[in-house]
Amino acid sequence: MTAFDKIRAKIETGGTAIIGGPTGTELERRGFKLEMPLWSARALLDKPELVTEIHSDYIYAGAEIIVANTFRTARWTLEQAGYGHLADELPDLAVSLLVNAIEKAGKEGEVVPTGCLAPLIDASRSSYNRSDRELEREHEEHAVRQALAGAELIACETMVTVREAVIALRAARASGMPAYVSFVPTDARHIVSGETLDTAIRAVEGLQPVAIALNCCSVEVMDSALPTLRALTNLPIGAYARMGLPDRGESGAGAVPLTPEEYAVKAEAWSELGVRMIGLCCGANPEYTKAIYERLILGADLEDDDK
Repeated sequence: MTAFDKIRAKIETGGTAIIGGPTGTELERRGFKLEMPLWSARALLDKPELVTEIHSDYIYAGAEIIVANTFRTARWTLEQAGYGHLADELPDLAVSLLVNAIEKAGKEGEVVPTGCLAPLIDASRSSYNRSDRELEREHEEHAVRQALAGAELIACETMVTVREAVIALRAARASGMPAYVSFVPTDARHIVSGETLDTAIRAVEGLQPVAIALNCCSVEVMDSALPTLRALTNLPIGAYARMGLPDRGESGAGAVPLTPEEYAVKAEAWSELGVRMIGLCCGANPEYTKAIYERLILGADLEDDDK
């Protein structure tokens, strides 16, 4: 049984799985300079050992699902930065760094190495000027490379349009990989494109994602949108909010970032609402993952021991 099989069984029987936190803003917090257009993918070339260190820290903090640093490693995205010749190797390297970190920690079969299909262009704009066929080609190639490198699951995450979310999910299916999808909400009913959550969920449910999640929004927006998501689908749901960007005091919607312990309290409330996959997005770090683990997993184990 793979790690993914175990986690899927866990969330389908009412348990909560912890998604590791961000790589990009954590690279920045640890002193690595992020620059467009490669952003976090640049660390695969210049500082792969730092990427491995971050993965390891999330593993030891208690994460059960960790997304590889494959953001901005799709062929078209790399070509825009003049690195198209590395499109065959960077996704493989990103997943391999994660798989190696899991193996080094002795967590094979426990932590799910997860690939990522994100919008080809900056998530705030998405891929509006790319045709369906172009998106299909890019996402399918990217998914296949990550599957071959050892990913057990694909996160179609930070999706801001229904169109690209559907294409990414289909690409994951074409690669033979299970996948979950995550949208960026702007309020209780809408995603960044202005489309409704209702429209988004109806479009992706038939593609049988492992879960439907929300990510990269403030905690305030997450609080307002999760009840809508829960009411609209019977599939497992997930949540990973953003804490902001290092040294910028910004978490979206004018919100003040929470401490790890405060976020863990939120995570517990979301779990009670029925959220089965909980993690963190931009600006968080392994201390947040540890706090969630201690409250949701260790706390639950202690309660069971007391019964």
